[in-house]
Parts: sequence; structure tokens; C-alpha cells
Amino acid sequence: MKSYFPDINVLIACAREDHSTHAAAKTWLAQAALDARNGECKLALPMLVVSGFLRIVTHTRIMNPPNSPDEALAYISALLEVLQITVSEAQTWEPFKALIARQQLSGNDVPDVWLASHALATGAVVVTFDKGFKKLLPKSQVLLLSPR
Repeated sequence: MKSYFPDINVLIACAREDHSTHAAAKTWLAQAALDARNGECKLALPMLVVSGFLRIVTHTRIMNPPNSPDEALAYISALLEVLQITVSEAQTWEPFKALIARQQLSGNDVPDVWLASHALATGAVVVTFDKGFKKLLPKSQVLLLSPR
């Protein structure tokens, strides 16, 4: 059985009625969802696509107007629930969603949130030069390197 996932651009086009390729993307998603419900294929959303989507649609310099973090999260949640799409690396979704919602993070913060979510889901420690991770993770899950 074939498995399909949209790339970031297709997901953005599906979500944004003001996007020039909204109709084509929405048509593909509707048909793919129907095929998945009939057992003809599987639909997935890789976390890289989810985080890229959230980064772009909430970025004030890219989208005019941008979606709020809550709107973007609600769109992804609806896709997962209504269309029965699975999230690749599903254990990362709940911490990812919680961090973005709690701190209302958007734009370029999103890739770091994904990494922090992966650390939360797996118990791993993020090794970084970026002090921003101290706001996202417990102290025990951040190894802050000195740049010198």
C-alpha cells in the first residue's frame, strides 16, 4: 500500500485560502483522505513538514497576515483527527504542540521547538550554543556549550 505525505508548500496551500495553489492542494488532500479512509493508501505528516508549516504560516515577514500559533496548531490537529493522518514521530507531537501553545512561539522559533519536543519525547539532552533552549527544556535536558 502506498503512503503519501504533503510537503510544506502543499500543506500551506491547503490551509491558506489566499494561496495561489489552494484549490489544487485542497483537491489533492480531499481525494487522498477519501482513498485513505477506503484503505487504498496511507497519509502521514512528517514532523519536519509540521514544524516547517508552523514556522512559515506564523512568520510575520512571510505571511500577511500570519496565522496565530493557536490557529496553526488547530489546523494541524484537525487534519490529524478528521482525516486520520498519522504523524511520523508521533511521540513528538504532544510536547511540540504544548510548547508552542504555552509560550505562543512562532516563526523562526519553531525549528528549536521541534528539537526541544524531540528531547522531551525521548529523554535526550540537546547539546547547543543557543541559550534559548533553557526556556524550552528542563535544565537537565540542555547541555549549553561555550563558544570559546
